[in-house]
Amino acid sequence: MVSIFGYYDHSNAGDEAFKLVFERVFRGRPIKFFKPQKDSLGELDHVVMGGGALVNDYFMSHVQKVRNLHVVGCSLPYGPEDIKFLAGVAGQLRTLILRSRADVAACRERGLPAEFAPDLVFSLPKPAPAPLPQAALQEWTVLPPMYFGRRERTAIVCLSDDYRVPYSEATRAKFEELERFKNELAAVLDALDEKFNLMLLPFSVWYSSRDYVFAHDIVNRMKRRAAPMIIEKALPPDRIMALIAANDGPVISMKYHGLVFGLLNGKFVINIGNTRKNRDLMADADLEGLSFPRDRFRKTAVLDAVGKYTQGRLLSKIATLRDEWHTAANERLAAFAATLPDSAEAA
Repeated sequence: MVSIFGYYDHSNAGDEAFKLVFERVFRGRPIKFFKPQKDSLGELDHVVMGGGALVNDYFMSHVQKVRNLHVVGCSLPYGPEDIKFLAGVAGQLRTLILRSRADVAACRERGLPAEFAPDLVFSLPKPAPAPLPQAALQEWTVLPPMYFGRRERTAIVCLSDDYRVPYSEATRAKFEELERFKNELAAVLDALDEKFNLMLLPFSVWYSSRDYVFAHDIVNRMKRRAAPMIIEKALPPDRIMALIAANDGPVISMKYHGLVFGLLNGKFVINIGNTRKNRDLMADADLEGLSFPRDRFRKTAVLDAVGKYTQGRLLSKIATLRDEWHTAANERLAAFAATLPDSAEAA
C-alpha cells in the first residue's frame, strides 16, 4: 500500500491531476489517498506527501508521527522561512523533491538534501485535443454568452478567487491595489475580445475558493461583458487539459496549474498571477518575459506579450521545454518509486 497525502477531493484541478500522476507512477500497486482531517496520519511507515504548496504548518502538523516521509513535487509557499517546517521533520525525511530551483537552493544552503524536478503534472502524456461544440460548453455555464464563437481562435483565461481581499481599514491598501488590477485586467480582456473568443476556466470550485466568482467580477467590469464564456462547473483535470489542447490561442493564467497545463500542451502561456510559485515556474522555464505579476501588470505590456503568441522562436522554446520537463519529471518519479519498499504499512 502506498499512502499519499495531499489536498485531494476539493475540486481543485491541479491537486486532482497529482492523483493521475501517482496512479501512473504506482501502477499495479494499491494506493490510498489521504486528505487533511482533524487527526494526524499517525505512525504510518511510508507516506508520500505531494504535490503542491504543502510545506506549511497546517499540512506538516498531520505528518509528525510518520516514520518515513517523502516530500515529492512540493514547494515553499512563502519563501525560505518555510524551511522550518521541513527542519521539524528532518529525522523522518527520506525524500525531498521540490518543483522550484530557488526552493532547492534555499534548502541545500540550510543542509537539507533537496532535489529539483518539474511539477509532477509534466510527467503526464501530452493530452489529445478534445474540442466540444459550443452547445456542450454552454451546459457548464449559468449565463450563456451572446457572442462567443465569433472569432477563429480562443484564448483560455484562468482566474483565481484566492485573490479576494475583503475591505477594511487594515486592508485598504491591498484592496485598492487589487481593484486597480481588476479594472486593468477587464480592459485587457476587452482588447483581447477583438481577436479571440474568451473562455474563462476555473481550476478551483470549492467553498473557500470559487474561481468563477472572481471571473464574473472581472467580466462585469468589461465593456463587452456578454462576450466571454465563463465556465462555472468544476471540471476534472483531464477535461481541462483536453480543452486547452483543442484551442490554438494563448493561455493567460493567474493559476499555477493553468500555466502548467498550458505548457504541458506546448501552448503559449502568460502569467498574470502574483504567487511565488507562479514566479518561480516562469523563471525556471526561462519565460520571465511572459510573466506579469501585480507589480509588472500593465495593459500595454500584457497585450504586447499576447501579440507574440504565434512567434515561432517562443513556440519552439516552449515545445522543447515541454519535452525536456516531461522526460525529467518521469525519470525523477521513476527513480523515487524504485526506492520505496514493495509493501508499506497502510492506515
